[in-house]
Amino acid sequence: MWRGFGKARMTITYARFADYVGAKDRQVPTWNDLREAFTTHMEQRRNIGKLQGSTEERYNVTVREFESFLIAQKIMRLQDIGAPQVAEARGTARDLCRFQRFLLTANELGSGH
Repeated sequence: MWRGFGKARMTITYARFADYVGAKDRQVPTWNDLREAFTTHMEQRRNIGKLQGSTEERYNVTVREFESFLIAQKIMRLQDIGAPQVAEARGTARDLCRFQRFLLTANELGSGH
């Protein structure tokens, strides 16, 4: 019983200190976060004339296909998506290239650059 008490006390102390200094838990980035950010990014580029509607539609198809793959694989956290998953999701060079371009753009969005 006392072992658990020490751990619980540390948790309470941490929570109070974090609240005092204004620290917030960081949410683990998910596929949904990335998809929403990328959709917003595409809308912004379209609105300033830097993205054609046909290109946007191709990206949307790619995003939907990749999302279906992720759902089937039960992958939602971005940290679990890497080159092997991209390669498994799409075998053709053209689609793989498109996925890689999408993920590079998404990575830039996620890092704040």
